[in-house]
Amino acid sequence: SAQQSVKGIVINRFTDEPVAFATLHLTKVHKHVNADGRGNFELLLHGDSLQELHVSATGYKTKIIRWPFTKSFL
Repeated sequence: SAQQSVKGIVINRFTDEPVAFATLHLTKVHKHVNADGRGNFELLLHGDSLQELHVSATGYKTKIIRWPFTKSFL
């Protein structure tokens, strides 16, 4: 199955400020990655099956994004 690299920035949708050190968790493959101090992250995804990406950070509600992602999330 194909691999896809997804890079992005976790931001607070109300303030447009980056969310430092957010955790991104692909539930199906049990893969975690942490954003850096500026909210930047990179995920290596495998295959085309539906997955859920859980984005969490201290003080924020967990956001669940389904993959394959729509273009608004890339």
